[in-house]
Amino acid sequence: MRRVDRGPWPLDEKNPEKRKRFHPNKKYQEARADLFARLGDYCSYCERCRSDLHVEHVIPRNHREDLAGEWTNFLLGCKNCNGTKKDRNRSRNGYLWPDERESLLDFSRYSSAID
Repeated sequence: MRRVDRGPWPLDEKNPEKRKRFHPNKKYQEARADLFARLGDYCSYCERCRSDLHVEHVIPRNHREDLAGEWTNFLLGCKNCNGTKKDRNRSRNGYLWPDERESLLDFSRYSSAID
């Protein structure tokens, strides 16, 4: 996966001194627009250009409700990747995350075992 950079927390247009707040009752649409502007219309996981992108919670809401509206917990995910990931991970431990570092070379050790 290529590393994605969602950038700093977006600021509120009405009050630029404050960060935007993202509400679950609006299905995080405010975050979606900012993520599209910064990441493009690509799934953060499979990197395909998709029209079915949704705000994806890195740490699922049912495991960490306190992170549900946190900018640092959002990525863009397509229906397929969201469905595959679901809510299996309780933390970031033991996974490769596209917002943490470039991980393409992490897969090269597996391809050499196949050759």
